[in-house]
Amino acid sequence: MFKDPAGLFYSSPEVLTKEYGVKLHTQHDVVKIDRKSKKVVVKDLQTGREFEDSYDKLVFAGGTW
Repeated sequence: MFKDPAGLFYSSPEVLTKEYGVKLHTQHDVVKIDRKSKKVVVKDLQTGREFEDSYDKLVFAGGTW
């Protein structure tokens, strides 16, 4: 059992973005996925703002902490 969530990560979001070009959104809910156009509607759980974003490959990592 992990007591510190930092121990669960392979790398930091900043490193994943810088080294691999990964766009990572934590504390967001996916509201809609449009697989044909490769777009998602996402809600920022801190601000409540919803926005649309596109993707090349979508990795869904569901879970809670």
